[in-house]
Amino acid sequence: AVKRNKQSHSAPPLLQTCENVEMAFKGRRDMVLFTGKRMILVDLKGISAKKVEYVSVPWGSISIFGVKSAGGMADKDAEMMVWTDFDDTFFPPKESPEDEEPPPLPRRSFFELDFNKSKVDVTVINRYLADRCLQVDGELRPNDVPVVAQEAAPDGVSTFLSWIGGDSQEVNAQKINRQLHETNPVLRDDEHVSMAFKSGRDVTVLTNKRILIMDTHGMSGKKVEWISIPHSSLRAFTCENAGGWGDHDAELKLYCKIYWYGGNLGNVIDQDFRKGKADIIAIQSFLSKCVMGSQDVSSGLDEATPHEVKGSGFHFLTDDGVEIDPIKVNEELRPILLDGETVDVAFRTGRRDMVIFTTLRILMIDRQGMLGKKVEYKTIPLRYCTAYRLQSGGSLFSDSETTVFVDVPGEKEVHQDLKKSKSDIWAIQTMLANKIVNK
Repeated sequence: AVKRNKQSHSAPPLLQTCENVEMAFKGRRDMVLFTGKRMILVDLKGISAKKVEYVSVPWGSISIFGVKSAGGMADKDAEMMVWTDFDDTFFPPKESPEDEEPPPLPRRSFFELDFNKSKVDVTVINRYLADRCLQVDGELRPNDVPVVAQEAAPDGVSTFLSWIGGDSQEVNAQKINRQLHETNPVLRDDEHVSMAFKSGRDVTVLTNKRILIMDTHGMSGKKVEWISIPHSSLRAFTCENAGGWGDHDAELKLYCKIYWYGGNLGNVIDQDFRKGKADIIAIQSFLSKCVMGSQDVSSGLDEATPHEVKGSGFHFLTDDGVEIDPIKVNEELRPILLDGETVDVAFRTGRRDMVIFTTLRILMIDRQGMLGKKVEYKTIPLRYCTAYRLQSGGSLFSDSETTVFVDVPGEKEVHQDLKKSKSDIWAIQTMLANKIVNK
């Protein structure tokens, strides 16, 4: 790093005067530099390597990061993965009209670099990226505060996975916290494990800074992928409990500010949990607190003008787009809502579903199956709602409607038709203005 730092200030002058290289790694031909301000990827082009591309990604533009250890003896490469928050995906044109559409390319929306496992410890890279990309009190680590690499114990990964053992279970958070600080130190000093779950050979850990997913590959289980999703990268999330007989899995969906995942266009990361082995409501509450806990919980309604609900009842409605009494909905959802969070406006959609505007989020509840035992709770924080549209009803049989535009990749908007005779469109306008325009 010292040698590369000196070269990068002069030949060529890549770095700013106040910027220093903290770590440097060389792949087969390419190179990656970690400075206090950014990640720089140096890509040598062509056979002669005279053409060189320098890509600078500020730490604040990295949404998700991960590493993958090498597998067995024949697998000599470890890997580093970085997902960025900007869309640089590319759709190559057809060479001829008769050809099939070529697959899309991630370009700079996703980087994957290979390292020789005997020369680079990806666990050190993983810990460094955590120090640079995870926020403290809503801010990244200051540029002028250097990161000191911390090495893992020999065979730390295999020791950790052997200790986990079992299948489809909730793991003791205190014990796994100790393991991830000592045996395989991937957590920051100010980071602690709140919940952890294991399904098959994979582990999902929820900390106060991120969601850490450990995915084991291959027959031997030596190739392990560690993916870190900082809470700041979550734009929305869905928690779905297991249904009735035959449905064994609960599910967690994470909507992230990325544009490439799993080898294709995508921004949703799915995690399954065994029925009865994970409290999906507790997971939903934990993520809500991490993503929205510091936000303003004041009501968006005009307190000087009491809001009168035009709908009738909570359990006996059959119309779509009818407003529901928020006080009753608030009582029903108290186990899901955060402390201080209350329901401003709620609507019934279909026969069993609801769209709810609280003081912190848009919450969509979707009951599935004949018995409605499988329930999906989808949260879109109001902080990621960017604009809205209202349309009043026209003729006698024409209803009003509202659309909220959201900054959630893959989810452009939340649309709701409103029964003209049973919804106060202007009270809704006041609520949306106070929460979206004044935020």
